[in-house]
Amino acid sequence: MSYGNQKTWGGMNKVLPSYLLETLEQLVVIPSTSSNELLMARYIMDWLDNRGIPFEVDEEGNILATKGETDVYPCIASHLDTVHKWYDNIEYEYVTDEWGDTIMKAYVTTP
Repeated sequence: MSYGNQKTWGGMNKVLPSYLLETLEQLVVIPSTSSNELLMARYIMDWLDNRGIPFEVDEEGNILATKGETDVYPCIASHLDTVHKWYDNIEYEYVTDEWGDTIMKAYVTTP
């Protein structure tokens, strides 16, 4: 799995702020395989709660959060599970690609 900030910032060649990289580092190590998303859900609910962002969890386990007051709200949807088997030995590094963008590479090390 890899993460490129070029996608996040619309190809504008900007570096992600350190607090976003720190959040990404925390998310990468949370085991959340299909049907085992509880730890990821708890992380997100704690994150919302710590910032005073109201949320509710529906009967399917979806976390629904609304921040601020406006007439129109964007809808952002995401899966909490990962597409790979969880490993305890995940490591990551940051590299710079040929366009100057920072990419986080996460990989499994051998035991």
